[in-house]
Amino acid sequence: MVNIHRSGFGQRIEVTPSDQYLIENIESSDDIYFQVLFIESPPELPTDHSGDQVTYRLCTKQKKSFDESVIPKYPKSPGNTMIRDLLPSEGVEFPDELCKELSGNFVRIANFYNTARCLLQTRKISQLIARSWWAHRIYTGYLNSGKENPKFDGQWTKFLEGMDSYLKAHPDIVNRLIDDSTANEPNEAKVEETALDILDGLIARDIFLTANASAVGIDQFTIDEGDLPIYNAAYLYPQTDGTSERPKAPTNTNDRMLILPNSRCWNGIRLALLLAGQAFRKEYKGDGNGNYVCQDSCYHQICQSIMSTSEIVSHYLIEASMESFHGQIEEIPMGLYSDLPYLKTIIPYPPIPGEEQIRIEELEEWFLAEDEDPECPFFIKNPDGKYTTGIQNPTPPYPYIPISTS
Repeated sequence: MVNIHRSGFGQRIEVTPSDQYLIENIESSDDIYFQVLFIESPPELPTDHSGDQVTYRLCTKQKKSFDESVIPKYPKSPGNTMIRDLLPSEGVEFPDELCKELSGNFVRIANFYNTARCLLQTRKISQLIARSWWAHRIYTGYLNSGKENPKFDGQWTKFLEGMDSYLKAHPDIVNRLIDDSTANEPNEAKVEETALDILDGLIARDIFLTANASAVGIDQFTIDEGDLPIYNAAYLYPQTDGTSERPKAPTNTNDRMLILPNSRCWNGIRLALLLAGQAFRKEYKGDGNGNYVCQDSCYHQICQSIMSTSEIVSHYLIEASMESFHGQIEEIPMGLYSDLPYLKTIIPYPPIPGEEQIRIEELEEWFLAEDEDPECPFFIKNPDGKYTTGIQNPTPPYPYIPISTS
């Protein structure tokens, strides 16, 4: 029987004994180092309103030490979950029922699984782009509404309270999301959820727009003092040109699934961690009266896991293009002593088209579509309810929404 393995490498099939050993050790060991990106806003906006007020804190520690409580975005699991429970990231996953149907048929796996998984990643990234565009469209209307509108890069509590008020004054925005055009006032819980979704979309947009920084140094992040030796080791032991033996890193950093400053992937680390579901912000909770409170003891996952941890660390160099509507994959030339990754994937993130090109309702329809959505599904089922080895709708049904790639 062929097994589908779940791990930080994604759902895998037919792994070699060495791969299996690595997978089992990564899943079972709490001592492996991982990275998490915390996106934070300042407690108060400086009076001069200068500078970038969105702070990116790169936290690096052993899996067992990620004991922060978190609310996963996809799926929303009940009960308490800690960040360490989400590490390593598995990337997109197939329904368990489909995995069971595939596990006994090598031909179906070989001809379906890897291709379908890549296309599902394509769909998810495209939906994330649409979500960020949707959030910016609403934010633009919010800024033009004539009321006092705290900036997104200011204190997020005030931003959410202003957005809450705006959404209540424009019930059509929320009513569209719940497919109810008749309600005079939107549901309070849905208003809160929508305000938080807009915050997540704007964070994702900020990450896309800064994905190709020409030089992302350690000083561009807030890094805990105890983590610095790990990154200093990367500078002390840089990539070699193949003319000498590669120095060994300190022993305390051997067991790690990290993007280090000497990696080709470093400049795109923010976007990579976002796509791996390893980017979080503090949770905010509304009181039903338009007031929001930061839940300091709990974090919120900004984006579902699309790529696996292994993919962002060693397989893909991830960049964003502001000049294209189509993604690209390029093979990276490999020398005898070349480091990973093997491939460069360029995700399109062009300027947002106007309402005459794509309506906000079309953006909503695309990013809200579930994998088994009745109107825009990804997986195909037979009339008897069983999955087939076919997929549909890997790309958006509307023009101008970028077609991603993985």
